[in-house]
Amino acid sequence: PSLNRLPNVHTEYNLYPILRDIMNKNFNFKFDSNITGKPGQTDLFIESPFFCCCEVTPPGSNATGFSKVAEVDGHRKTLVFKDSKKADKRFGDSYVGACVIGPSFTIEAGEDKAGAVDMANAMKISLISYNDLYELVCINEKIKLKEEDFEKIFFNKNEEAEASLRINRLKKFV
Repeated sequence: PSLNRLPNVHTEYNLYPILRDIMNKNFNFKFDSNITGKPGQTDLFIESPFFCCCEVTPPGSNATGFSKVAEVDGHRKTLVFKDSKKADKRFGDSYVGACVIGPSFTIEAGEDKAGAVDMANAMKISLISYNDLYELVCINEKIKLKEEDFEKIFFNKNEEAEASLRINRLKKFV
């Protein structure tokens, strides 16, 4: 499913309501309504069942490079930093995840190069393809996924950026 190639998708902003709708209806995710992908904001911010900044690859791109990975890492760090300065902290001790949603992700060969996968591993960011979301919807229809299952997909805590690798482990339970 190439969401970024749908007829009414002309800009990155056109993808936000589609992605929110998919994740809300199928996974019961709730999003911060004040975060709409305006300049200086992350594109989507999941606020329940966990906290996660999401950047979305613009339509027309076949592969996401490292710039989106760096962008979502910056958004996550800024949100956590600003929250830590407040008296009434939103995140408390909760981990704030970060992911990039796109059609595919670049891999660069060589020690002197960095693609999206290398950078995401270095920054502990999850890379979730549109196909990954589709597979999660299918898996969730067969076996109701728990919050911990979604955390394993949306959070990259073990230097395994590509969510598809973690989804493959979930498939053996279907």
